[in-house]
Amino acid sequence: MATQSTAAALKPSPAEQRVIAAAAAGAVCDFRVNNPAADDPARAETWGTERALRADVLRALCLGLRPDWPLDPRGVQVRGARIDGALDLAAATVAVPLLFWDCAFTDAPIVRDATLKILSLVGSRLPGLVGDGLTVQSSLLLRGTRLSGEVRFLGAKIGGDLSCIKGSFENPRGQALSAESLTTGGNVFLRDGFRAAGEVRLLGAKIGGDLACSDGSFDNPGGVALSADGADVRGGLFWRQLQAPPAGRVSLAHATVGVLADDLQSWPGPGALNLSGFVYGAIAASSMTDAARRLDWLRRQDPQLFSPQPYEQLAKVLRQMGHDDDARKIAIARKQALIARSGNRASRLARHLVLWPVGYGYRPGRALWSLLALIAFGTLIFSGPVGSGVMLPAKLGEAQVTAYRACAALPPGYPRFQPLVYAIDTALPIIDFHQEAWWLPDEADVRGFWTQVYLWLHIALGWLLTTLGIAAVTGIIKRD
Repeated sequence: MATQSTAAALKPSPAEQRVIAAAAAGAVCDFRVNNPAADDPARAETWGTERALRADVLRALCLGLRPDWPLDPRGVQVRGARIDGALDLAAATVAVPLLFWDCAFTDAPIVRDATLKILSLVGSRLPGLVGDGLTVQSSLLLRGTRLSGEVRFLGAKIGGDLSCIKGSFENPRGQALSAESLTTGGNVFLRDGFRAAGEVRLLGAKIGGDLACSDGSFDNPGGVALSADGADVRGGLFWRQLQAPPAGRVSLAHATVGVLADDLQSWPGPGALNLSGFVYGAIAASSMTDAARRLDWLRRQDPQLFSPQPYEQLAKVLRQMGHDDDARKIAIARKQALIARSGNRASRLARHLVLWPVGYGYRPGRALWSLLALIAFGTLIFSGPVGSGVMLPAKLGEAQVTAYRACAALPPGYPRFQPLVYAIDTALPIIDFHQEAWWLPDEADVRGFWTQVYLWLHIALGWLLTTLGIAAVTGIIKRD
């Protein structure tokens, strides 16, 4: 590694002299031969010394260690060269842009704790990049960059964007991009052909713009494809039209984003998603707002990590967006999921039977429709046997009842049997139409016996539905 004392002894090669001259003039030093195959950084091992630059010489140039190597404010600009050795700028401050296009690095550059104006490695190939604690005043550009080892930006601060569009980050079974506690003033672009083979870690990242992953690929089979726990994204999370569903788990636990823009097919399969504590201010208009697909999304979470919060968050946002019916469906699904995870089988069944008629507290009107259905069915039951004397007047003496059986004659003023009114009177405990107390099934008749059995059930269901309806409307049945 070149230092102030050793830099003076460096004797630049002809290729290095070209770079030094271009840096002084503020020009791009282009080593390409205008042959796409020959200029491919993947074939850098075939490049001769005419395209080779020593990392020590570049370090001395970037840090101004040689007074006779002046730097134009436009910085060091190199295209199509091979950099031999590790470019070590750890803890250094570089006041000019560092722009490397279509270059090949034999060793992972080290920019740990460095302060740079701008760093571009567009279209280049590197075996990794070490940038923990890095500060970039403008943007860090890795567009089309291919990295075959771990990329580390733990605690890095980037004033503009971190652009990895069309980048390839390959560190299978390891961490492809490790950017815990990253801070950016702009966007993080992991889209338009971006590919990660290994885990992408954005735990606790603070992103001033968007986290854009559309048309990206995240693969870490058997591990975590994306972990963004605790991330804070001021803009939107764009997670749609991925090249394929992630191979590996996706965790957004306790992350916060302004807008969620996604599609169902871009999320991992069942059991591979963690949305516990995930907060978003809105859902993009072009994304899923229907309850059916959103419930599919929620049910892809790991059942071992179940939390009601994702249901509550989704229902809240849908309600704010005016999708009240979908919000209610999500809230009902939340209550059902909670019941499914509590008590024994018998208690769970009992709670479902009690709460279903009122939509688990979110559809109290369902109790009214259930009550109307009960009354209609009861009317059919009570109207069938009347002609054959199954229903008898309850307030007549034995002789009068015998006479009624014979000719269905009632004394003057005795209320006649009305099947519909009787069904209403026996179903609703809060009214009296002078039917329930005046008429009863004839238990001496087999049909009357079964009518009596149904009457008990009819009365019980009427009481239950009426009570549940009142409880749901008044809030006695809590929604939360």
